[in-house]
Amino acid sequence: MIPKFPLFLTLLFGGLLAWLWATDNVFRSGGLMIFIPLWLFLLGLWWALHRRGVRLKRLGLFVLGTIGVVAAFRSLVRYEGSADGSALPSLAWRWQQQVALPKLSSGDAAVPSNTPAGVADMPRFLGTKGDGVLPEPDWQTDWKAHPPREVWRIQVGDGWAGFAVAGGRALTQEQRGAEEYVTCYDIATGKLLWSHADTTRFDEPMGGIGPRSTPTVDVAQSAVFTLGAKGLLNCLDLTTGKVRWSKDILKESGTTKSPEWGKSAAPLIVGDNIVCSGGDNGTTLLAYRRTDGQPAWKTGDDGGSYSSPVLMTLAGRKQIVSVNSNSVTGHDPASGSVLWKFDWPGMFPKVCQPVQVTPERILITTSYGLKSHLLEIKPGAEGKWAVS
Repeated sequence: MIPKFPLFLTLLFGGLLAWLWATDNVFRSGGLMIFIPLWLFLLGLWWALHRRGVRLKRLGLFVLGTIGVVAAFRSLVRYEGSADGSALPSLAWRWQQQVALPKLSSGDAAVPSNTPAGVADMPRFLGTKGDGVLPEPDWQTDWKAHPPREVWRIQVGDGWAGFAVAGGRALTQEQRGAEEYVTCYDIATGKLLWSHADTTRFDEPMGGIGPRSTPTVDVAQSAVFTLGAKGLLNCLDLTTGKVRWSKDILKESGTTKSPEWGKSAAPLIVGDNIVCSGGDNGTTLLAYRRTDGQPAWKTGDDGGSYSSPVLMTLAGRKQIVSVNSNSVTGHDPASGSVLWKFDWPGMFPKVCQPVQVTPERILITTSYGLKSHLLEIKPGAEGKWAVS
């Protein structure tokens, strides 16, 4: 006969896990990592304490066993970050060799090969307009008659950065040991064209190691702008990778506190300026002159989020829309002044990009049960703007 407490504990935790998976709850991975060790710990504690006369002996064995299991796990198993973005860990035996990455150097830059037919430029995060809308690709969709062919494959460093593409160059950001890299590859061959390294490293348990942002290419100025996970804004030469200027945006935004999961917002080109979001608190947006990195303006006091600022035309006026820690704001592109503000408090991170659905309306959304909002922005009285 199964004792009541173990049966109750098994049904309770099993039921909670089943509910998390059946409802596709955002905490299902976290629940799995918490409930299974807690279930084993409580069962062991029950075994140690439920029989009189041997409690002290069993409790000692339980404590020693727990210490032994934890020590063995820490000495035998290596954590390699999040497996796939679900927060489930990627684990490996400590004696397993990690994949060796080729050494990168910042020597003379190479010239890219001829761009293959059908490859189009993608100079920034989420496409030319930053709205995630791409032109229809000209490709064969019948993969049985026209199977896809792998052209090349290379090893890159840790990180969550996407790629920007310009003139046959594919640019991304990656972590290699203690250095955060910006790398430029030949899109036709995968060959490294140039690399730039900064001695900085971001690492946290859930998201893992490395940079999170996607480069922004300024084709007209032959420059690439990158934002590191700890807030280092670089302006690099597109053809050589040489540094033109750099800024520590966390320091310049009035805070040294980076967002908990690192800076992930991509820089935004607006006129003669490059615009990026601030730290976890303090200044919301900062703008620098593209040519020399001189400060152009700062604005807002709600800090940044994980969403990237985007340029939109709302109610006939161009404006920068920024999803912040506890608000959504619209800004004048020339001065950064706040045109309107929608308060959006909540303890969980704002990640998604705002989506324009009509000339006056945008959709904002996030996870963790904070709901979505459809906002309407219109000119108000006395030159002010109204949001509802």
